[in-house]
Amino acid sequence: MTRLARVLLSLAPAFAPAACDRAERGAARGAWTREGHGSGVVIANVDGTAILGSEVARQARLKGSGVRAAADDLVSFELLAAEARRRGLDADAEVRDEARRVAVQRYLAETFERRFTRDDVDEDLLRRTYEERRSEFVHPELRSAVHLLAKASKDSPPGEQAAARALAAELRARARKDTTDAASFRALAGGIDAARLVVENLPPYPFGNLERPFAEALFSTKPGRVADAVPRTSYGYHVVFVLAVDPARNLTFAKARAQVLERVWPEEQARAFERFVTERVAKHEVLLNEALLGGDS
Repeated sequence: MTRLARVLLSLAPAFAPAACDRAERGAARGAWTREGHGSGVVIANVDGTAILGSEVARQARLKGSGVRAAADDLVSFELLAAEARRRGLDADAEVRDEARRVAVQRYLAETFERRFTRDDVDEDLLRRTYEERRSEFVHPELRSAVHLLAKASKDSPPGEQAAARALAAELRARARKDTTDAASFRALAGGIDAARLVVENLPPYPFGNLERPFAEALFSTKPGRVADAVPRTSYGYHVVFVLAVDPARNLTFAKARAQVLERVWPEEQARAFERFVTERVAKHEVLLNEALLGGDS
């Protein structure tokens, strides 16, 4: 708070008796009473603008401050607002638009956001979503990787298989020395004929869905590391860089419900909001200049 505002607040006790005297003479009737301010108790008054106890309490809650500090904040705000009005800034189009946005936000907070909450999401929808996405909540350990494949099928000539094996061994040695992340690992394939070597991203897979030599190399290596082994599969020889591990999960609907709710909430809230707006369209006259809008929807 500014030094000026602190001075003004520090003088407030001295103002109060004078205000009471003026009230008795009718010069400042209601300045420190409920009169003229609904049911609110006036805590401060800036150029005739009352700051109510309810506003101070709300500010204190929002800022986590004491009552005096909250009152200081609101007095500072009112002083600055008064200066803005004096300069005519309250008539500025952007200021008016912002005020409308704040009013809409307040309206929605007091109506729509109270009317439709997460507790209103249909339970059957949550259960259906859980079943549709069950594999996300119930699965064995999954691992993802990037691997360099030196191509050589088991039917390839012996010389071709030996060359692929040598290339994979060379790449593994370079990878263990130079690799710091997935990007540097992929870069190892630069300059090598794609007919001999390919770079592949492996999405999360369980052990049992992979050829065993590859799976053993993948599942025995920590994330961010290059596997010690160069597994041989029906496709050729692999150099494996492990990206991530998704631990095994076995979540029942009850345990997964909160996660499922967060998945469906944005779409369900959007649908509820569309209904909310549609209900209010009937209460207002809306005219569109179709000639200018054209056929866009």
